[in-house]
Amino acid sequence: METDPRKEFGQRVSRMRKYLNLTQQQLADKMNVTAKHISHVECGKANTSVGSLVALSEVFHCSLDYLIRGTGSDEIAVLQKIPCEVLEVLITGSEKEQALLDEFLKLYITIIIIIAGKKESGFKTNLRVCFIYIKKYFIISY
Repeated sequence: METDPRKEFGQRVSRMRKYLNLTQQQLADKMNVTAKHISHVECGKANTSVGSLVALSEVFHCSLDYLIRGTGSDEIAVLQKIPCEVLEVLITGSEKEQALLDEFLKLYITIIIIIAGKKESGFKTNLRVCFIYIKKYFIISY
């Protein structure tokens, strides 16, 4: 049985919209279309214009190839591993929130590098402990 490309496309749009914690109305507002149109696209009942495809790829931070065919994008695989809260700060956060996130990520990367070095020498640790230290750092710093 052959699959319907419009339904597959709609499922990708729905999945990525939900992953970014957007409602159909919020996505529609970003694309200058109606929520009803988004609903029809997600159900495979409507096509989108080239302009809408480009807007979707920008909102979802993925390639057109991934958006249309579901292939060719490592970006979406990476984005799916990032917590929604972090993506929200990256996309809509204030300068202060983005600066705080930047510091958090630098600290996190430093801790991971230290852990990786210590694991080579037989040292075992728990990432949960690292997050506790990171939280303490940010509560004290900000």
